[in-house]
Amino acid sequence: MAERYENLRIPAGRSGSIRKFSDYRGSRVYRQHNHRELELNLVMGGTLEYIIRGEKVTLVEGTILWLFPGQRHGAARFSEDFDMLIALFTPQLVQSACAVPDHRLLAENPESVLIKRLASEEHRKLIALFSDIREQADEKELYNAGLEYALLRSWQSYEQAEVNRQNKKLHPSVLKMISLMTASRRPNPELAVESGISYSRLSHLFKEQTGQSMGEFRDRLQVEHCCELLQKAPYRTIWDCADEAGFGSYAQFYRVFRKITEKSPGSYRREEIRKV
Repeated sequence: MAERYENLRIPAGRSGSIRKFSDYRGSRVYRQHNHRELELNLVMGGTLEYIIRGEKVTLVEGTILWLFPGQRHGAARFSEDFDMLIALFTPQLVQSACAVPDHRLLAENPESVLIKRLASEEHRKLIALFSDIREQADEKELYNAGLEYALLRSWQSYEQAEVNRQNKKLHPSVLKMISLMTASRRPNPELAVESGISYSRLSHLFKEQTGQSMGEFRDRLQVEHCCELLQKAPYRTIWDCADEAGFGSYAQFYRVFRKITEKSPGSYRREEIRKV
């Protein structure tokens, strides 16, 4: 079965994009996903717990993290003050920029999670570099040249930084449950039967390792799915989108949606339409 990748909609003529985590706050909840683009995260403040290919990593200010094509990742939870720069580089840019031996690893998609913490001065310089390039988004050639330089400059900074990972492998049953919840509408107790351990044991492990209960985690997955439908299918009713996302009643959907996004479904859709 062919790998399915999320379409990140890089603007035509651009070799990538630069955004901030806060640009998505209130509208995206970062479900597990993957994509063809190379992604670089530079944490500016706060904390985030990421799940990457079954490994939980904690991001703090100064963290530099590489996410390679096909590496499934998604946020488990993040602090209210969390923010980071998110840079995406198209496969074409990566292949062009990383032709020399010193940069081949970026084009080879390693299996491991590449994460370090930069020295404060180096971190500040990279944030300033990406912020400056982001302001040139209307100048296509300048923007693309800046992205290529920033990619290589960031890799140099990463290689020179000291290793200080504090990652934790997820229990196989927790990882299996996350996969099942992403793919099925069946209730959690039914899905848990396939995890290989008891429901009570799984509930304890899930909370311990992700920081959320299985119900909370699934609520975020369903809200994320609904958000995508509200964006992509404006002709459909809000309840049609909520029902397809797996919610059992409108009252439940409205309560959960508002709790996670801090917006009503109607307000969310109107804001997304205005962005188009």
